[in-house]
Amino acid sequence: MMRRSSIDGGCRTVLRRSAVPVVAVLGVSVGLAGCYRPTGEDRSRWLVSIDAEGGGRADLVPAAVGAQEADLRAVGDRAAPLLFPVASSRRVEVVRPPGARPYVRVRAWEVYRPGRSATWALDLRPAVSDLVEFAAGCGVSFGHLRVSVALPPVPASVRWSLEPARGERGYWEWDEVSAGPAGTVTMAPRPWRGVAGGVLAVAALVLVIGSVLVGRRRRRAVEAGLSLAGVVAAAGALIFSSGSWSSELGVAGLLSGWPLTLVGVMVPVLAGVAAVAGLIVLVRLAAAARRRSDRSSE
Repeated sequence: MMRRSSIDGGCRTVLRRSAVPVVAVLGVSVGLAGCYRPTGEDRSRWLVSIDAEGGGRADLVPAAVGAQEADLRAVGDRAAPLLFPVASSRRVEVVRPPGARPYVRVRAWEVYRPGRSATWALDLRPAVSDLVEFAAGCGVSFGHLRVSVALPPVPASVRWSLEPARGERGYWEWDEVSAGPAGTVTMAPRPWRGVAGGVLAVAALVLVIGSVLVGRRRRRAVEAGLSLAGVVAAAGALIFSSGSWSSELGVAGLLSGWPLTLVGVMVPVLAGVAAVAGLIVLVRLAAAARRRSDRSSE
């Protein structure tokens, strides 16, 4: 049986926590692309995921392949509308990783509509019942199927027709699936986290720049206060922008594509620059105060 340990640890983190987009998805989303590496164990696996911008992906890893690439692609073409029936567009490709058997990857767009309460209706029963038999006729075996479902790392509520064998936040698995799980996922992103991180990062940079300008006029107390406030704001920005904050913005529908990727990169960078610059100013002021104290004591 294919184990979850067969998935590369770093890639599994991306599947369960990013997206976006990162990656979006990106990038962020991302995020979800290109990380799964099937092993040679004698079981099949379907890994179905959605990203933070409304897109979806399914990797169909067969237990055995006695088919040409055209047959595998035919399986993907058959699977795409069954796995993502409401998608605006779909793309099928055959992936041939070095040292492992080929598998089918289905990408889809507009699988769900991002928003403050984004809902994804998933029903794998038609795909399991129809595709397994069709694939066998193409020389592709999906017997003893394990199914995994992954979401962007945002708060979500879900109801499954088939109780999962294992599950954690945003990730579920079913073993020996014969009918396929179905369920409705409702995601509740918290976009205020991303907005707060961006506002604090900009504020931190402005405060530190202001402290430098004030320092040129020898107003050391004001300079120290502004620098300290900038460091505190930068720390807050780094806290808010850690983890899944970019996924929250994507799922909420506030940003997508390259703007989401840009914000996801720039906010931590700006906060980091402001924090370092503010600390340098504070250290310099402390050293200057120490020198003045030494001179006055002589």
